[in-house]
Amino acid sequence: WREVAEVFQPDVLQTDSVDFASLDVAGDIERWPVFREGAARMAEEMPQTFVYEGQKSGRGEKVDWTIAADLAKRGRMILAGGLSAGNVADAIATVAPYGVDVSSAVESAPGRKDAAKIKTFIDAVRITNNLDKETRR
Repeated sequence: WREVAEVFQPDVLQTDSVDFASLDVAGDIERWPVFREGAARMAEEMPQTFVYEGQKSGRGEKVDWTIAADLAKRGRMILAGGLSAGNVADAIATVAPYGVDVSSAVESAPGRKDAAKIKTFIDAVRITNNLDKETRR
């Protein structure tokens, strides 16, 4: 991890490493642990920022949004798992996450990201956020 951090200089490291706290990274890189749906290691005390997703990454498996909404109240949760341009507005309205994460829904083939699909997803998130701002006025 130290080499990754030195080469790419990220602001955040997202990983589901079991020994998350002991990751050898230089600098002030935030560490966001990944909690998987149904995992026994869901802690009573969640970290300030964390990712919540399905059992396996990149499979398009939607997590239970009711459970996710409860977890979102415990910290800055990044919602992942089964999100797409077609359901991200409902996910944001239901869960109220700090952020969202997408993978397979923006691929043209396994492992190949599609710029048009990424733009469509981001547009859906932005429209949702703009509508939310309008209703709070």
